[in-house]
Amino acid sequence: MVADNPKFKWVIDDAYRNTGSKNNKNDQLIRKIWVNKDFDLADDEKDWTIQNSGGIRGLSKGDLSGKISGIDKSAVFCFTTKQSTGSHNPWDDATDYFKGEVKYWGDAKYNKSKDIDEWLGNRILKNISNKTIEGNFDEVPPILYFNSNKSGWISFRGLCVIYGYQERSFMDKDHRIKNYQWSFAMLDVQSVDPEWIKHRALNNNDNHKSCPLAWKNYVKNGKIKRLQAWRNNIKSKDSQLPVKRSKEDRFLQSLKEMPYDDFETIICSMLQSSNLVHNIDQTRKTSDGGFDMIGKFFLPDPFHYEINFKGEVKRWAGNSSVGVKDISRLVARLRRGEYGLFFTTSYYGRQAQEEVIKDAYPVKLFSGVDMYNLFEAANMIKEGKLIKK
Repeated sequence: MVADNPKFKWVIDDAYRNTGSKNNKNDQLIRKIWVNKDFDLADDEKDWTIQNSGGIRGLSKGDLSGKISGIDKSAVFCFTTKQSTGSHNPWDDATDYFKGEVKYWGDAKYNKSKDIDEWLGNRILKNISNKTIEGNFDEVPPILYFNSNKSGWISFRGLCVIYGYQERSFMDKDHRIKNYQWSFAMLDVQSVDPEWIKHRALNNNDNHKSCPLAWKNYVKNGKIKRLQAWRNNIKSKDSQLPVKRSKEDRFLQSLKEMPYDDFETIICSMLQSSNLVHNIDQTRKTSDGGFDMIGKFFLPDPFHYEINFKGEVKRWAGNSSVGVKDISRLVARLRRGEYGLFFTTSYYGRQAQEEVIKDAYPVKLFSGVDMYNLFEAANMIKEGKLIKK
């Protein structure tokens, strides 16, 4: 077995090669959690990793005798495909970075002889949920959430825990299907070391130097510290725009082709769909398609607190970047205690991002690649098209 880079980590929003083979030296998923005790490699019970499949995959536990199979896993990997494959999928998973949560569908499909709890993925997640309900957090495995934008690549989206679920039914090709929609909380963890995951698989504990602090606190008392909503990182142009000809790209193009007035209206509708945002007013239009809006974040009881925000929107048909001047104009209008939201169908230049980060401005930047997820989380997309509210 060839030694791999010991400093390798999965970092939030970074992309990694997924070849589907632990024997491929370029693989950055299955190979990275290949558990091997230097025994006979032909013995599958002493040499294991996760399966090469989509959806929900569990990494088995082990002891001195080798792998222990079952639904009680050392770690769980959940995948969402965000690429245009042409296949029919009636359910879409949704990530809400405002709340630090993921709505993730179980693996139930139409089958006359199988119940909702007979699907392996649902059984694995149901077992985890039962442990959290019982308060046995030290028995809960970490959930690593990834999505795929193109074949052969995956992006790491976060280290998660289950905090709830609901049973829902859908019609798919004239068949009613029951499935679980799982609620994941994204922990405040920026990267995960696969060596910690392999340690869990071998030793059934978290006594590893790379175990994240947020995870240690969770298994100790069930306390969830969520991923920060306003993440400070410089993003490239490619990472701020969707993959060409993907469903996200087609949706973005439809936004770019809208009349200015319609685009302004749907941005406000999207924000108003959030339980944390209300009372939005549009205050100004400009010739380049930008406008100002003011509103309030509302923290419900028992906090009952309002936070003012101002927003700017740029609907550009081309691919020119949002620059420092545009960001500075919004920042200059912010008063003490106010937040800024900037939405664009394009992307942000490096200097514009650096100004926000270095000066710690309370401003969140949303680029073209964010548009699909924002409207999806607001339940304003059906079959890839916008639903106006």
